[in-house]
Amino acid sequence: GVRSSTGTAGDESGEGKEQLLVEESMDPHIVLSLDDDFLAGEVVYNSTSPVVEEWIRKKFGSNKTRLHGGVAPVLFTEALPGVELPPPFYISILHTRHLPSGGTVRRHGDWDLSVYENYLFAFEAKPPFAIVKVGQKLLPLVPGRSVFYCLVAFPTQMLRLGDELMILYGAGDATSRTLRLPLQRLQEFLE
Repeated sequence: GVRSSTGTAGDESGEGKEQLLVEESMDPHIVLSLDDDFLAGEVVYNSTSPVVEEWIRKKFGSNKTRLHGGVAPVLFTEALPGVELPPPFYISILHTRHLPSGGTVRRHGDWDLSVYENYLFAFEAKPPFAIVKVGQKLLPLVPGRSVFYCLVAFPTQMLRLGDELMILYGAGDATSRTLRLPLQRLQEFLE
């Protein structure tokens, strides 16, 4: 989840009660509040992102694909070598699901011929949590063939451990795998 401090009406300082938020959608980028029972509440922020729209256009042309999130974002409060983002910012992972040729998902009998592709993205650590970068380079996750035949590498969690990001993911809905990504390589996946 994303944490945000909310102030009272007329309070411009942003100080006040801390609120737990969750990303509901990537495009548009929708952030929801969570209530005390951790149930989704109201839409807190709903913003389109020229960065995301341009990324989709470059990757998929006129063929609009659906973006999906997947892991809780990791907050960076310090500048990182080579990453041209002012701190603080969040990094998370998005995935697309499409045909290897970039077409839309189709089925062949009971077989799904699509592939999952995973990319890092970064967004602001303050409202409206605008997405500011989406990586062009695929994360080097090793997919597995699922029971429906599609190639799947599906991130489930991302943690910061010292100078690394550890990405936990499932391959083919059958195997658990881990990718350790040194922080000095983050820029490579955010360009």
